[in-house]
Amino acid sequence: MFLQVYQRYKEIWLLFFGFLLTSVFGASITYYYQELSNQRKDKELSVAAAKAKGEETIKLISDNISRRHYSTYRYIYALKGKNGAGADEGKFDQTEREYYNKTGVDGEKFDQIEKEYYESIESWNSSWNLMRVSIKRAFCEEMEKEFCDFKVDSFDQQNDSTSITGKFRRLHSYIDQSQRKGNNANKLLDSALQLYNSLASHIYGFYDNMMADVQSGNLGENRK
Repeated sequence: MFLQVYQRYKEIWLLFFGFLLTSVFGASITYYYQELSNQRKDKELSVAAAKAKGEETIKLISDNISRRHYSTYRYIYALKGKNGAGADEGKFDQTEREYYNKTGVDGEKFDQIEKEYYESIESWNSSWNLMRVSIKRAFCEEMEKEFCDFKVDSFDQQNDSTSITGKFRRLHSYIDQSQRKGNNANKLLDSALQLYNSLASHIYGFYDNMMADVQSGNLGENRK
């Protein structure tokens, strides 16, 4: 009986099953590629958002680091000038000789340089935790550690710190000690200058690494 019905409606059955298979298979293929397309779009949006956050973080870091770094440079040379340290005409450029000279710097000018230095520290301190958290979220824990290493950045272990925060603390320590009676001020300021130059190279490398991550999109949740 069934065979007779099948034979009579064979073409209809074939059309029915063909349509059914085609519809199911076609819908599955369409769904699969649509999902892939959605995943790619989500990935692109995620990377774009991460890049924007990375660029925002770089600006925050750059503004604060550059301000403190440059004000430290000026203050060290102003202190050297105030202490009457002689200038090596062949060693320093015009800008450096302005602060590093035998006669010292003008009192009003020195006060302004000193004021700007301590204002940069105040700005740094008020923004420090935001910078640390932003680096960790936008980049990674390794980069956060390069900015500040809690294990060795404490004030009683400053000499062991290789992070940017630790080096700034050591710089301030040299400057602070140079103004205390009984200390060899110029020797301490020379040590500060050496550390300043080391910190400058460190900062430039830090910026380069952040920019490379932003350009590649290797950020946050998208980090490989």
